[in-house]
Amino acid sequence: MSEKSADRSRFPFSVILIVIGALLLFGNFEIFRLGWLLEMLTLYWPSIFIISGIVRIRTRNTRKFSGALQDLMIGVVLQMLLLGALPGDLSQYWPVALIVIGLWLVFIQPRNTSVERLIEDDRMQVSHLLRGSRIIVHAPAFEGGSLSATMSLVQCGLQQCKAGARFMHLDCALRMSSAVLYVPESWRVTPELRKSSASVTDNRALGNPPENGNAPELVLEGSMSFASLEIRDGEDWVELEEGEKDEED
Repeated sequence: MSEKSADRSRFPFSVILIVIGALLLFGNFEIFRLGWLLEMLTLYWPSIFIISGIVRIRTRNTRKFSGALQDLMIGVVLQMLLLGALPGDLSQYWPVALIVIGLWLVFIQPRNTSVERLIEDDRMQVSHLLRGSRIIVHAPAFEGGSLSATMSLVQCGLQQCKAGARFMHLDCALRMSSAVLYVPESWRVTPELRKSSASVTDNRALGNPPENGNAPELVLEGSMSFASLEIRDGEDWVELEEGEKDEED
């Protein structure tokens, strides 16, 4: 972890210590009653989860977004329970989760697509949940692998790969997600996906190479539900500026 990242991760905890210390100091000088402070802490302690979730979301680190969203939702629900702001049965509020996910997909997810991951294995293994990412696969003998995405936006660049076999098999499991595959011009792509309210489009300039040719063939298997998959030329891949990249381990 860089020094800058470490400083940013310590920021919320530092602020909490400063605020608590200041309140205790004011209490010692009888600026206000310590009993009032204890009452406030007892009533509003879930705000710690809310603040933590907001700060982690605003850092634009998609690797920790799921945990941040969980903290935020837990904090909001607990705070509303303590304030008595939830009439009726708590189980009636489960659609709020869908609303939160929808708002995230519209307003936050598009800004998180700068996360970039490099894969150098001949078989890629990618699984995303509530994330946006750009994956660059640089395999000397690409064989395929798996691509799983749920409520995610995924761009996968295969333009630097060398086919390791005549037929490469990529097992896809896309759920309420959007994926784009950037492939070499010489590859043939054959979708054999089970689709439910889903679409596959090939937007390459020259289209698919002839079926009876000797071109390496990428076979897309698996299933898609409420998802879209686009196939594009590797030349369409746009490199991020250095300052925009956030590489994953």
